[in-house]
Amino acid sequence: MCAQSRRPLTVLGYALVLAVAASGGVALAAKEGEVFKDWKTRCERSPDGSQEVCHIAQLIKDPESKRDMAQVAVGYFPASEDPVAIVTLPLGVHLPSGLQLQVDEGEKIRVPIEVCQPGGCQAGVNLKSPLKEAMLKGVTLKLTIHDPAGNAATLPVSLSGFTAGLGSLR
Repeated sequence: MCAQSRRPLTVLGYALVLAVAASGGVALAAKEGEVFKDWKTRCERSPDGSQEVCHIAQLIKDPESKRDMAQVAVGYFPASEDPVAIVTLPLGVHLPSGLQLQVDEGEKIRVPIEVCQPGGCQAGVNLKSPLKEAMLKGVTLKLTIHDPAGNAATLPVSLSGFTAGLGSLR
């Protein structure tokens, strides 16, 4: 068992592990810890240890404090053509404002924040085209969140390596 399997499952990892276990499993091309420029592969074992499910992720840090600000994890559910992204945000975000996604200078997409747990608040989005296509061709994914006073903060997520990383999951 790899060291990564001892850490708590991410919401995306847990959901993917459960879906794979229910479907009987899928073959994996991705390998734990594989790096695709700014994206890294993370793999998690199913509760019974029989399956391994991988996704790509990127941790976004505050450039000044170096504090973890957000994480974006992307993976596939079995029998789905579209990947799913789970964005984990810091506690204290303004929930009614949700999360806004924008690739480069493209369309702004509002995504509801679905749940908050001790590790942060999470929003999930199915990466259907044209969002998926924009991310495959884009340079930066911008995550905009609001604090309780309504002040906006935009966190840049590099899309360098995203296409290769996502391709490794299939």
